[in-house]
Amino acid sequence: MVSKLTKEDFYLVIEKTPLVSVDFFITTKDNKVLLGYRNNDPAYGTYFTPGGVIYKNEIINDSIRRVLKNEIDLDYELLKKYITFNKVYTHIYPNNFKDNIFSTHYVCLSYHIKLPLNSYEYIINPQDEQHDKIVWYDYDYILKSNSVHHYVKEMVSDYLK
Repeated sequence: MVSKLTKEDFYLVIEKTPLVSVDFFITTKDNKVLLGYRNNDPAYGTYFTPGGVIYKNEIINDSIRRVLKNEIDLDYELLKKYITFNKVYTHIYPNNFKDNIFSTHYVCLSYHIKLPLNSYEYIINPQDEQHDKIVWYDYDYILKSNSVHHYVKEMVSDYLK
């Protein structure tokens, strides 16, 4: 059975182990990337790609389905033909969702979703408390902006190689 931890248990896990997540590098025909403005730590106050942790006993495709639906209201069944595995990233933050006592370490399974239309043809709104707003930014803006997290810049740089 798939289980989500309580906030207290999740906090203890973050202190002791890395977390495994699925993250989505979503691009469009007009070369824009979907980013959300983070409302919580880690990465508070920066633009970041959608993503989330994999729950215990959750199959990766089920995690992809859940995170896409819960964070940005996208339907996995409609998108699965556009989803490809990208690479594994290591993200280490100096804090966690609760405080600055210990770091958060993610092993991110990054997936690229190449949407077949232009960004202006998609209306995507945040579906959870993690993001204040959702934006489409082009590669150059992402690489130059101080408001985009450096881990996103790493993904864009890798993609453009």
